[in-house]
Amino acid sequence: MTQLKVFVQEDGKGTFVCPDCGLARRIQAVHLLNAKKPIRVRCRCGKTFSVRFEIRKAYRKSVFLFGEYCRKGEEHKIPHDQMIVEDVSKTGLRFRTFLTHGLRQGDLVHVEFPLNDQPRSLIRGLAEVRWVDGKNVGARFVDLAPPHEKALGFFLMP
Repeated sequence: MTQLKVFVQEDGKGTFVCPDCGLARRIQAVHLLNAKKPIRVRCRCGKTFSVRFEIRKAYRKSVFLFGEYCRKGEEHKIPHDQMIVEDVSKTGLRFRTFLTHGLRQGDLVHVEFPLNDQPRSLIRGLAEVRWVDGKNVGARFVDLAPPHEKALGFFLMP
């Protein structure tokens, strides 16, 4: 059975789209945020799928961007380790490493990657590792200079 992840916005509503027929449905979802299990939904077309609701503080955009990272204190190490940024938001990023990395929750890493916008803006900042799953890493920006923050904000605009 298909499982969808639906993000609840500030107004308390979430939108999900049937993976079979494409019908979009927007519902009041605040009361569903604390559900321990995914909610089963049946579309008008008859397709049944499950939905898990999440709340986010910032819009997250899926990307495929090559970049580099290094653990704080290892800036002298050249070349830096390479990564693929898989999604990014105003508050953080998710990236995948090519090699085993040894990063742990709480580590600080310097990240650098170009956006695929018209000026090819370079994002450079310090991020704290929030979670690690094999070669996948989720991190929260802790120091992003105003020019990088501004470029990222423009990049994330719909």
